[in-house]
This record gives sequence, structure tokens and C-alpha cells, in this order.
Amino acid sequence: MRSRTSVTVTALAIAGICAGTGVADAAPKGAPISFICDNGTDYTGVGNSGNSQVLTWNPAFVTADDGSTALLVPTSIVATVKDPDGNVVFSANATKRGVQGTVSCLASGMNGGYTLSGTFVGNIVPTSH
Repeated sequence: MRSRTSVTVTALAIAGICAGTGVADAAPKGAPISFICDNGTDYTGVGNSGNSQVLTWNPAFVTADDGSTALLVPTSIVATVKDPDGNVVFSANATKRGVQGTVSCLASGMNGGYTLSGTFVGNIVPTSH
């Protein structure tokens, strides 16, 4: 139960920071998140809350530094959100059971003075080349 709560809170915080949009939107909007990944590629993307307040593990829509697009499907999240005064709103650490990620990314983003920082482990699924 603890992992589910952590991921739910993390997903909501990321959605709030990034103003993520639902799955049905073709072009998600929101504050960008920078992902610096150990696969040698940097990405910029937006979170996807899926308009849900439950454990969904929705992907982030990302664009690589070469212009190609992909989904970053998380399998593990360690994230901290701080308010404009630098106070930690919360920290979360959650791992999806039974699935392993192939790439680890340092993530950072800012919206309205709130900051997101953390590590996302997951899988990159190309959507264009």
C-alpha cells in the first residue's frame, strides 16, 4: 500500500508541476521536464497524469535532442517537489513491481516557482525516428 500511495502522490505532483494532459490529447501541453538519460540521449517532455488520481504509471511524452519523439514509461520514480520558498512539499520513492527499466534519467522541471527533481528509471518507446 505504501508504494501505491507514494506513486499516486508522485503522479499528482508531477501532473501539477507539468500541467500534464490526458491520454486522448494528441499534443500534451505543460511545463517541460528535462530528462538527462544514461542512454546518451537527452530528452525534454511533459508529464501525463491521464486525468487520474490513482496508480497509473502513465508515460511522459518526450522529444530527444535529435528531434525524434518517444514515450518514457517509468518503472521507478524517486522525486522531490519544492515550493517557491524551497520547502520540500514531498519526496517519493516508488518502484513498479515485476517490470525493469532499461534507462535511468535525471529529471528536473519548474512551473510557477515549484520545482521537480528526481530520477526516473524506465523504458524508452520510440514514436518517431
